[in-house]
Amino acid sequence: MCNVTFTIENDTYEDNYLNLNACAVAAINLPSLTENTFVCMVVHNHKVIGKHWEKVAVMNMEEAAKQEKELAIAHGKVTKEGYGEIDVIVDGCWSKRSYKKNYSALSGAAAILGKNTGKIIYLGIKNKYCQICAAAQRAETEPKEHLSFKNYSGPSTTM
Repeated sequence: MCNVTFTIENDTYEDNYLNLNACAVAAINLPSLTENTFVCMVVHNHKVIGKHWEKVAVMNMEEAAKQEKELAIAHGKVTKEGYGEIDVIVDGCWSKRSYKKNYSALSGAAAILGKNTGKIIYLGIKNKYCQICAAAQRAETEPKEHLSFKNYSGPSTTM
């Protein structure tokens, strides 16, 4: 309808291989599906694409940090040890407002951007909850095999 033509080809990254279907999903930026809808599809492709997105994100963050360092050095912002001293912008968020009462958010995220390039040089996400693990705990059983995003167990205030 928009009269734009583009080509999507298979992709290889190191020892991994993305087939045409996986490349098409990544290229046309499909929105995330609900778990029930997605389970009906091939879960393997989700895992493969997720791993590749993570690799690309890490590579982009490393490149952005390198650019920030080079700009800092070019502007003479160097520590006495010779390291580039970069300026950053940091922001974070909580999944649940606490109104300064209990700070009990179950998830939090933060991003660090380079001030000169505006690019993300670090992105961190903390989750204290996994629905599948919690259901298994309530039932006093072992959780089924799954990809759990629970990666934090300390107090929410230290996320």
